[in-house]
Amino acid sequence: TDAYWAGFDGYWWTGSVLLRLPPNSSIALSLALSYERYGGVPAWSHAQLSIVGYSDKWLWEQAALGTGGENICFDPLGTHTRAFITDMRPKLFDGDWKENIGGGDFVQMFGSDGKLQYWKELDPQLHVSGPCLSKADYTAV
Repeated sequence: TDAYWAGFDGYWWTGSVLLRLPPNSSIALSLALSYERYGGVPAWSHAQLSIVGYSDKWLWEQAALGTGGENICFDPLGTHTRAFITDMRPKLFDGDWKENIGGGDFVQMFGSDGKLQYWKELDPQLHVSGPCLSKADYTAV
């Protein structure tokens, strides 16, 4: 894939929260960050990868156990590698980055001509992204 400069450099961090509050209400909040563990349990995260400068494709997600980097990467549309699972990295709890040991695929449909039929109208919904479990739905036609 040909990379292109998108104008971002250095370290940056983005957090977002969606809350449903009644009108004219107030709420006290606190920020908690989890790293390797959350409440004594290995932390889990699931988020969309930032691929600024790498690709102009739409969706690429990752899930990670702890803080050693992504353990599994998803490309639901197959636009980067044609596979739903693009990367798998073992988790050894030593905090070091591991090499990709491969990907995988499932839920494939082929037309009468034998060609792969890609998903259309994909609607990814990431309901829970951690800190110990994640829940995501991918619906398409």
